[in-house]
Amino acid sequence: MLPAEHSAPVDHCGPRKVIIATTLHPIDEFRDQEERIGGVEAIIDQAAGQAAQMYPGQKLDLIILPEEILTGDSRAGTPAERAVSIDGPEMERMRNKAHEHQCYIVVPLTLVDDKRSDIFFNSTVLLDRDGATAGVYHKYHPVSDLKDDLLEGGITPGNAFPVFDCDFGKLGIQICWDMSYEDGWLELANQGAEIVALSTASPQTARPASYALRGRYHVVSSTHQHNASVFNPIGRITKQITDRGVMVIQLDLSYELLHWSPTLDGGLSFKRKYGDQVGFYYYLEEGTGIFWSNNEALPIHQMVAEMGEMPIADRVEHSRLREITIRAASNPG
Repeated sequence: MLPAEHSAPVDHCGPRKVIIATTLHPIDEFRDQEERIGGVEAIIDQAAGQAAQMYPGQKLDLIILPEEILTGDSRAGTPAERAVSIDGPEMERMRNKAHEHQCYIVVPLTLVDDKRSDIFFNSTVLLDRDGATAGVYHKYHPVSDLKDDLLEGGITPGNAFPVFDCDFGKLGIQICWDMSYEDGWLELANQGAEIVALSTASPQTARPASYALRGRYHVVSSTHQHNASVFNPIGRITKQITDRGVMVIQLDLSYELLHWSPTLDGGLSFKRKYGDQVGFYYYLEEGTGIFWSNNEALPIHQMVAEMGEMPIADRVEHSRLREITIRAASNPG
């Protein structure tokens, strides 16, 4: 169980910029598997192209795709009919794309077990920049069928919530109905996840926002409908698209969360002192902001100290200890 104000991992290094692409794309528009794989390749190419335009000279780090996009869902057949192997030709084409664009890719699919041909998972395969398998996550909470005793027509639930060490940071993954249970989200936070990729058919925003706030990580959703969104550790939407397409964003994993103070001035005090060396989103309705540095030689924790401010988690602990001291002094007996 996380404390009420779980802090981000202590990080006294400089900026840690990460460029991430996600997508909103329908799953049911492909006529056959060849068209589907070609469509997924096109999404990946579009993401890489948009990232290159937005951040020239910088590398795209991660592409997140929607739930089961590589194989289709129940409309494409039973799990046995649509499942593919992790070493099959479909995944080989995804590996080629990861190598081509030199980025990690979260590839969602119906996956057949590598030891038993009668076991199927709703999974994501994480590919590294060379196209090798960096990890696999099997959906822990498949949704129950209403007319029989199966889960998603014959899907076997996963049994772990892994966090993957990527060269840009620690990545966790959740899939759709996992949003209805807090166990995976809390476990990812306990393992130090900095980004959670949410591959989903459902476009929910309230639950992933709440988990981002509670876990103090960024959540990036990739969906079939309505919206694809980036949720920051304040629990607010940093960026969102509501039409089909690709969205690219740069995040900084070295950040500080600051609560209102008389000297913060909604973050403008930082802007006056540091100019473009600092970036932030400040939410007046929350009285809270997320701040990061754009100067390799000046980490955000140093800026915060120079400004005489205190990160939220430290301020909560500071207040708690003061409460204890004052209560003890006022109740000597």
